[in-house]
Amino acid sequence: MRLLVKFKKFGPAKYISHLDVQRAVRRALRRAEIPVQYSKGFNPHMQLSFASPLPVGMESEGDYVEIALTKAVDSERALARLGRHLPGGLTAVSAGALPEDCGKISAMLKRAAYGAVMYTTKFHTVEKAVDTLMRSESAVVETASKKGVKKIDIRPRIHSMNTKRDNYVMIDMVLGASAETFLKPQTVLKEILRISALKADCGIKRTALYFDDNGQIVTFDALMQDGAAVPVI
Repeated sequence: MRLLVKFKKFGPAKYISHLDVQRAVRRALRRAEIPVQYSKGFNPHMQLSFASPLPVGMESEGDYVEIALTKAVDSERALARLGRHLPGGLTAVSAGALPEDCGKISAMLKRAAYGAVMYTTKFHTVEKAVDTLMRSESAVVETASKKGVKKIDIRPRIHSMNTKRDNYVMIDMVLGASAETFLKPQTVLKEILRISALKADCGIKRTALYFDDNGQIVTFDALMQDGAAVPVI
């Protein structure tokens, strides 16, 4: 059995690294006495896999980890036991068994949704910049990587984006998240600031992760037993 667990990361926990999140989950699984399957060899480790690492400093409302088990368990009981042993700022939200023929969730990932706040009150200026970017056929920017600076066209990797007014400017976006189409929300915000000629600090939260379910883009909740598929915005 493979168990899929949805969790949130918030508050001070947003400053811990992905490696520390992995350690916290492994520790909670051991303390909860969930029958996790281990790899073979001289250095056996728990067989679990996260859908997508979360950058340090970013909160998340819906991340996922799949866990290989040695035997079937009741998902709700496993969720409750795991939740009792997770540290503050990490909350297990839901859990369910993955279909036997389901591939790795990290390989299935297609898109990610983000909610950003741009700390400026110039709503119409930002709204116009977002409209300009979305109407563009291409938007080539320079990004830094381990291999140096490279140019990419970010426009095909932006699936949707809209703004709304609060105390500051709020921006919701759905971006490519697969190995071929991955796009950082920071890159999009930087381009919006360039177009608008504004200077502003920004905060980002990841709100959802999606995969392609026979042509429909839905959250990974759809894979869980009794899970409800949430279509992409």
